[in-house]
Amino acid sequence: MLDIKYIKENTDLVKENLKKRNFDISLIDKVLSIYEEKNNILQEFESLKHNKSETEKEFLKTKDDSLKEKLSSFKDKEKTLEENLKTISDKYTDLLKTIPNLVSQDTKPTKDEEILKQMDPVQFDFTPLTHDVLGKNLDLIDTDTAGNTSGTRFSFLKNDLVLLEFALIQFVYDKIIQKDLSFIPILPPFFIKKEFLEKTGYVNNQDELEDVYNVSDDLYLIATSEHIIEAYLANTTFKKEELPKRFLSFSTCFRKEAGSYGKDTKGILRSHQFDKIEMICITTKENAKKEHDLMRTIEEQIVSDLDLEYRTLRHGAQDLADPQYESYDIETYMYGQQEYRETHSCSNCTDYQSRRLNIKYTDKDKKEYPYILNGTAIALGRIIIAIMEKHQTKDGNIEIPKVLQKYLNKKLITK
Repeated sequence: MLDIKYIKENTDLVKENLKKRNFDISLIDKVLSIYEEKNNILQEFESLKHNKSETEKEFLKTKDDSLKEKLSSFKDKEKTLEENLKTISDKYTDLLKTIPNLVSQDTKPTKDEEILKQMDPVQFDFTPLTHDVLGKNLDLIDTDTAGNTSGTRFSFLKNDLVLLEFALIQFVYDKIIQKDLSFIPILPPFFIKKEFLEKTGYVNNQDELEDVYNVSDDLYLIATSEHIIEAYLANTTFKKEELPKRFLSFSTCFRKEAGSYGKDTKGILRSHQFDKIEMICITTKENAKKEHDLMRTIEEQIVSDLDLEYRTLRHGAQDLADPQYESYDIETYMYGQQEYRETHSCSNCTDYQSRRLNIKYTDKDKKEYPYILNGTAIALGRIIIAIMEKHQTKDGNIEIPKVLQKYLNKKLITK
């Protein structure tokens, strides 16, 4: 969440910035009003406690019975003020949480994405097949049986496609770890408590929870591993010299795909269960842009190494999630579908999440909230689709990208 002191000292700037999101800026005045009301009650409460303490001292000295009645009245007032303070504090915190992050100066005040870089697709001398057709022809993907065993938007990956996924995982870890960037490999739990899911800032209300699988009253399946890694770091204080702290996390992810009824129903493009490798970085404000650029560069290199065409876009302000200050997407061209589809995202969330999760770092004698960034190293299902459709041959086979051939010990996927 935003720093209330910053909002108070820069109210006009905050309002002007949040207009880019089409946010209801009247809530800024409302949260400031409740903040002042909370502080007034707190001051009254502290003053009462002080007077009560002084009266107790006086009573112990004098044993004056008239002070007993005064102490009794203090007790009643204290209870009332304590209840009022809790009510107004909860109201204040709940409202402050609904205010999204500020957005970068470069972010446009629209829903539209801004294309920063684009590679044009190559021309085939035949009509390319979609991945679902290739998957069926080569016995690589079985969605029909998965529909019977598990329901729609699930699949069985088979044969060389399974080995291709394992190859991609090893390739990405080798590439990023060998860059000597001090990424910490990590395998997280696939479950997260509601408390921490909410503290990431991506599910600020019940509507936003609709896309996440709830397995018990307090437990959810993760939709991306950045949430559980950030939860892992909650209440941690780093030393400034430890930063940046970078993590490389593989996980299976789960999403209901609420609101996507009828969209991308064939194949594995939009599934309830998918595998992903995520980059998470904890850093200082000063180094955040450098880290953001690094993540985006790594993403682009991975797609290029797989000999895939892509474009890089910056999100418009009205398309950003609440925690995002600035966010990029990489869309990889899928030849069977003849369109670019999102395969990577990369976001700078500033200190919006670290405040909620109580993640700090020490700079000399001062404690600061670090910036948190996240980026997709690879969304395995979607990149598999891109590889299948780009590297298919005229006779219906799939060539394995050169960087992956050493992991599979072959150059071609055939039936």
